[in-house]
Amino acid sequence: MKETWDVVVVGAGMVGLAVAYELSRRNLRVALLDKGGLGQGASAANCGLVLASDAEPGLSRDLTLEGFRLLSTLSARLGYDFEFEQKTFLQALISETELAEAEEMLNGPLSKPLHFRLLTPEESRRYEPYLDTKDALAVFHSLQAVVNPLQLLFAYYRAARRQGVTWFPKTEVRGFSDYGNAQVAVQTERGEFKARKVIVAAGAWSAKLLSPLPVELPMAFIQGEAMVTEALPSLLSCCTGLFTSDRIDLEKALGADLLAGKQSGLEETSCLELDVRQMQGGNLLIGQKTDYNSAYRDTVSWNGMGLMAGQVLRWFPTLRAVRVLRTWVSPVAFTPDHQPLLGPLPHFENIFLATGFKSTIVLTPIVAELAADWACDANMPYDLGEFRPARFGEE
Repeated sequence: MKETWDVVVVGAGMVGLAVAYELSRRNLRVALLDKGGLGQGASAANCGLVLASDAEPGLSRDLTLEGFRLLSTLSARLGYDFEFEQKTFLQALISETELAEAEEMLNGPLSKPLHFRLLTPEESRRYEPYLDTKDALAVFHSLQAVVNPLQLLFAYYRAARRQGVTWFPKTEVRGFSDYGNAQVAVQTERGEFKARKVIVAAGAWSAKLLSPLPVELPMAFIQGEAMVTEALPSLLSCCTGLFTSDRIDLEKALGADLLAGKQSGLEETSCLELDVRQMQGGNLLIGQKTDYNSAYRDTVSWNGMGLMAGQVLRWFPTLRAVRVLRTWVSPVAFTPDHQPLLGPLPHFENIFLATGFKSTIVLTPIVAELAADWACDANMPYDLGEFRPARFGEE
């Protein structure tokens, strides 16, 4: 490639597409690269939850609430309906530890904006009549939102292309070099892309892609399995979940091993959660079984499907005869401290990294704005120091 771009964006998932769109709104010449097609990593497998309740105190919470606000009006700006809908979330609490954590959240700063309440099992059935709460001590209520993740991907892609973003599918990045004159050369199998700045939003592949550069990025990925059913008449009105601490414990153990630089002994360790909701088209979206495997895989496990089905039927026995249409597995990146990697790389200040998000969709619009601010050398409304990619290599 002989052209020079203002910005090259690497990764055409949710974040990469949003960044490319936001850059194009600021009249920059943007090349969007991906080794495959649109959203072929975690984005197309996303369950579409717009979660604000699991934000950490500080910068995480500030960005999450702003992202939620931006997302609520984004459909009009993109000119496409991606089925954003505020929805009641019900979380079944089955242990005293979970109950204590929920009671603590009732007194937190998110309690009022997200309508936190603690319901008795009997009260929860007024929201979701088909929910069998015999195993629950209580049910945690919140008002959050959902989207259709595939439609959101397409909405961003459509808007970005309409505004002039040039799309290069099947263009695998092989490295970077300093081209001089404050430019970066992105080496690909299709030649060299020269740009003033580069934004990497390659999800679980970001650390490997950037491994030749002098920066320590202790990143790993878990692999989540989910499935979708045939379309049904209107049946479920809420998004119902069962979120255990097993996944957090698994990621903490993996994170400790990453920081220590040792091989994890947690291969094939798995945990089981529940997220079930009915989409606007009538299909049920169900997740998830999560496991750790150091090698990426693209096939679901038979035991994963059985475990997810058993979990759903435990809480919704009326769904026993429903047919599953499709299942999938996808890698989801995380960091040892459960905070994203967001900001320029040390020693390579014209490369910006955006990956490792705990709840991607709710953060996507604000992350896109911040990345575009950086690319335009504009003042950012937030100090991203807490999420700086260099933090793990510091003393």
